[in-house]
Amino acid sequence: MIKRILILCIFCLCCASPNASSSDIYQLALPDGVVIEAEVVKDKAKGLQNRNYLCPECGMLFIFEAEGLHSFWMKDTLLSLTLVWMDKQGKVVHIVRAAEPCKYESDPRRECEVYIPGSKAKYVLELLPGADSSIKIGSELKILKPDKRE
Repeated sequence: MIKRILILCIFCLCCASPNASSSDIYQLALPDGVVIEAEVVKDKAKGLQNRNYLCPECGMLFIFEAEGLHSFWMKDTLLSLTLVWMDKQGKVVHIVRAAEPCKYESDPRRECEVYIPGSKAKYVLELLPGADSSIKIGSELKILKPDKRE
């Protein structure tokens, strides 16, 4: 069992973005106590595009300068994802569960669904479906910045 966990950890590290450093990872505590290790995205237009693996307790966190109606799509995304929009306090304002990758034939701008939240958000968390089971509209996710980790 320990050997499997070590292999999974090594695999997660290998699949992380080559530009990520420890300061680019936040922890998010979900309502059920599960802690997600979320890589802070540098290129908001790219996100998890073209990645074929994400560990069950991993995610990607988008941090915007200001709250807004930040839209997302699944162009060139290989994984089904849950998208969680949060306000500046970490309160969940919108969720899209199990968004499927967009398979387009010619024009992704016409063929890919765009997900727009119903309320303004400062943060958006992408994670695997299933890891999101305790998250509901109104839930608060505790966002721990790298320098606040225990």
